[in-house]
Amino acid sequence: MGWIGHKNLGDELMWNLFKEKFDESLGNENWELHGTIRKPARDFDLDQFDLIVLGGGSIICKNNTPVLHEAMKKGKKVMIWGSGIDLIEKSDIPLLAAGEKINVHNYLAEDIQKKLVEIIEHAEFAGVRGPLTYEIIRQVGANEEKLMISGDPGLLLTQKEKVDEEVKVAILPFKGNKIIGVNWGTSFNHVYGANERNVEDQLAEALKEYINNGYKIYLYSVWDHDTTALKQLYKKVNDHKNVILDTKLHDQNFLIDLASHFHFTINLKLHANLISLAANTPPIALAYGFKVYDFAKSTQLDQFVIPTDSMQMKSELMEMEALINQERDKIINRVNEIKAEYINHISSPFNQHLYLRRDDHA
Repeated sequence: MGWIGHKNLGDELMWNLFKEKFDESLGNENWELHGTIRKPARDFDLDQFDLIVLGGGSIICKNNTPVLHEAMKKGKKVMIWGSGIDLIEKSDIPLLAAGEKINVHNYLAEDIQKKLVEIIEHAEFAGVRGPLTYEIIRQVGANEEKLMISGDPGLLLTQKEKVDEEVKVAILPFKGNKIIGVNWGTSFNHVYGANERNVEDQLAEALKEYINNGYKIYLYSVWDHDTTALKQLYKKVNDHKNVILDTKLHDQNFLIDLASHFHFTINLKLHANLISLAANTPPIALAYGFKVYDFAKSTQLDQFVIPTDSMQMKSELMEMEALINQERDKIINRVNEIKAEYINHISSPFNQHLYLRRDDHA
């Protein structure tokens, strides 16, 4: 279960990662894998499946929870694989981070809370993306012994050994220069502050300052709906010599290879940050929603988060650039240590064959 088939790289890459793990583990066995491609999970006949997986994304919500609960009632195995919660007010984030109580009824109706608690109690694996999602579900009343922070499935991303010739061509004009990769797009103003145009204006001014300091800029997107916003940012920076505009939608392997050539990245979309980490390139996250804070907390990258309602974005970006220049290797080494632990967690359903029926273990 996931938001698949909508040309949104963040969701597609989690589907691809699950398929890779599935094929590695079950490639020679009599299993079939189906995804909710271009239609909601509630439209599927649950009776034909043995295992229902909530696969990554910010999809622990009122739409998917009843489907998992129905599957559980039918005697099916269920699993939460690195999924998270979103659409939480920014004012509740410090409370959750401190383990203090929030009004969860503002986000999850009583019946959804009850179903979620029962799902986690019966799930073969209940791993959530980050500590903030974990804290909400803990406050709902879930069994903490069954619930774990598994990390985002995107942490499984790795750089392929083969160098992509197309990437070399793409960055050729900037060869020998320090490059900042910038992922920009839109969430149709459903962002903290509800003003993407203001974020875009501030980001454009910061990019001009970076160029004055000797950087080159590479603009790219991860969703076909992002193209218009990306072109607007390019126009505002208005420096064809020092900025590359890439409107082509690339797969994750291309983007990881590309990001490996960047000094650091600035990212609107959540999984552009994970692509950057896979390339061992420090990311700066523009936090347009709760899920970005959840991810940053899980990877100890809190100091590299700028909320989209910030009015000091330019100065904050300059401060983060200075910090990255001072501690770039230290930042990446720390994140890689954290990633190694999460990779073990997110891989455990496959490594331990948790998806098999108990009588299949015999």
